[in-house]
Parts: sequence; structure tokens; C-alpha cells
Amino acid sequence: MGRDGDLVDAEALYPHSSFAFYSEFPDRFARLAIRSTAPDSFGPMTVPYEALLLLGGNIGEVEATLGRAERMIEDRAGAILSRSRDHWTEPWGFADERLFLNRALIIGTQHDPQQLMAALLGIEAELGRTREPQERYTARSIDIDILLIGDRVIEVPGLSVPHPRMHERAFALEPAADIAPHWRHPVLGRTVFELLRDLRALPAEAGPV
Repeated sequence: MGRDGDLVDAEALYPHSSFAFYSEFPDRFARLAIRSTAPDSFGPMTVPYEALLLLGGNIGEVEATLGRAERMIEDRAGAILSRSRDHWTEPWGFADERLFLNRALIIGTQHDPQQLMAALLGIEAELGRTREPQERYTARSIDIDILLIGDRVIEVPGLSVPHPRMHERAFALEPAADIAPHWRHPVLGRTVFELLRDLRALPAEAGPV
């Protein structure tokens, strides 16, 4: 089936995507007046835009922690427009008996991307997460990543968008596909749905090296 067919299938498979939310809550979407920006136009943002986030954790009462994180995101980062289902997954890149809970969000925000990242890191810290400079894959109480910001490509200290390994991680793509199947990776040129399908077609999901 061609790419257009894939998009039709994605809409049928993921009825809770962001376009469904906008239809259900048009007033809220109208207030945000989301716009996309060109990939090479990094700079202060004064017009609201959409960001695709991934929340996860496997230490403590993870569902409660993610709930607190969402409330803090709404207070400090931007309005939550759409939320994925909860996805429980095996740890990726290390061994641990505790499963991870992963959840994707689409938020509408006016923060500059670096300010947005700073706000998210502050939320992590307040919820007990300490990021080490050379931190590798390990158990954690909370992790909040920016996966995509529309069609923007950003590479600045402390922030890489798109997330550099999102296309390798089913635990990121599966929640993202619940709410943003049509969002396109601006470097790879593939939608979230297509990236997930590509990953599932591999013999086995490889961990980090």
C-alpha cells in the first residue's frame, strides 16, 4: 500500500490522535492557535506551537508520579492537548525487573524550546530525578523527553530535536503513534506510524551499543 494508504490506516488505527482531540475540544484548540515553524528558524517563539513529549519511569508509584508530572507540565510548560494510552514495557538498554510505564503527550506552548526543556528538567528534579552528565540507561522515577516540535530541527547545548534515538525505540514510538501517527520526522522524512512499522519489521529491536 502506498504512503497515502498508510495515512488512512493510521487514522483508523489511532482514533485518539490529536486531530480527534481538536474536534472534541475546539475552543481549547482555538485559544492555542497552534502554528508550525520552519526547521531552520530556531529562535525565540512568540506564537504557540505543538511539542510531542514522552514521559516514563519505573521506580516508585509511577502512575502517581506521571500524574503529578502532567499537572506540573500544565502549570509550567503548556496545555496538554492529547494523551496516549499507558504502555508498560521492558527496560531498554539495561536489565531491571521493574517495567517502565511510558506515556506520550502533545502540549501547546509558547516557551522557547530551550526554556521548555529547562521547565521539563525542573519538573523532573522536583519529582526526584537527578540527571548525571554522563548518565547511561538506568532505572528512574521520571523521565521527560521532547520527541518532536513540529517540523523543527534543533541542535543546541542540552537539546536535540528530533530526539536522536526516537526512531530506534518502540517504547517511544508506540505511545507517540497513539496521538501523533501523522507527525513526520523532519530528518528521516517518515511519519511516526511509518517509523513504528519500520521498527517492527526488523528481526528484533536492538538495544544501544
